[in-house]
Amino acid sequence: MRICYIATNSEITGATLCLLELIDEMINMGNELLIVAMNRGYLTEELEKRKIRYIVISTFPTYLRIGNKWTLKGRLRILRKKWFDFFSYKRFEQLIHLEKIDIVHYNASTIDAGYKAFKKNNIPIVWHIRELLEEDLGGEFFSKNQMKKKLSDANRVIAVSKSVEEKYECLPNIQLIYDGIDVDPFRKLIKRHERKIYIGIVGRITEKKGQLEVLKAFNLLVKREFSDISLKIIGEFETEEYKQKILNYINDESLGNVVELTGPLKRPEEIWNTIDIAVIASHFEAFGRVTIEAVLAGSLVIGADTGGTKELLDYLQTGMLYQQGNIKDLEKKLEAALTLVKEVKEKEKIQKSKEKAFIDFSAKENARKIEIVYQKILSNI
Repeated sequence: MRICYIATNSEITGATLCLLELIDEMINMGNELLIVAMNRGYLTEELEKRKIRYIVISTFPTYLRIGNKWTLKGRLRILRKKWFDFFSYKRFEQLIHLEKIDIVHYNASTIDAGYKAFKKNNIPIVWHIRELLEEDLGGEFFSKNQMKKKLSDANRVIAVSKSVEEKYECLPNIQLIYDGIDVDPFRKLIKRHERKIYIGIVGRITEKKGQLEVLKAFNLLVKREFSDISLKIIGEFETEEYKQKILNYINDESLGNVVELTGPLKRPEEIWNTIDIAVIASHFEAFGRVTIEAVLAGSLVIGADTGGTKELLDYLQTGMLYQQGNIKDLEKKLEAALTLVKEVKEKEKIQKSKEKAFIDFSAKENARKIEIVYQKILSNI
């Protein structure tokens, strides 16, 4: 098959990492690929390393921040998107005729570049929904009705969790396929057993990911003189404002000697080799790649009782849930975890969930299911 993937952006995000892993598996399965990126960055660097063909066609996402739609800045952004879409149409037309594409796959609902050209030329469309736009990203579509029609007209929409599937249950063509992860690095992962117990929160550092919430709960334990514990915050700050909130809290509460801000780390062994307890504090995850990584790494997971986080921990029968936003409840769960993480029974439970995750959440299994979707679509044309 000749498959064209339309990427959302080139930053290091869960969607980008999942796309790269899907691309690797699709190539291993003998498919020919072309990737369309909206800008240059981490994604295009990785494609160059892998010697995978790509082109950059500048465009705009399908959404903006909630409340910005009717501002001057928001209206200008909508006009710019229309302008970019108009001028990119010919490039997509050329691409379709030169590349003889069998199927196009949009990596998220936050991008629709080339849609009109693909529809005009009767190219089958698969659309991934990897996000809960309002709940997790704080965004809204430029036009909800237009985006709903585009998704409804796609040959297949793939939801990455039941939470996403239920939100878009009005779409007649939606199907649940859990995201996959390259599990091989986790098979080789060796935990460093330190005297301290390390608690970790991994991912984009933004208000909706809950790092400040974790900091406050951790601080309550420190004030109660829990010793030999440390908190690692791993990721990149999304805004300067939130960065200052975090830094000011660490400074005001004198936590500098027990809290480590590592910045973004890429390799699983860098991230997970010391983390004993992983906290997933996102307000509302669509899926939760970090949740799966934490389970694969053999960490005890504490997750917010919302969205994909709850769904995945329930599915894997592991970890514990706390009431999202309730710092005292998170403190209680952290305190319990500090004891549990040392117990043999809990270690056995974690190992069982880890083995299940290796099977059910591998990139290979994810790609196998998605290739079946492609084959069914093409066999019906």
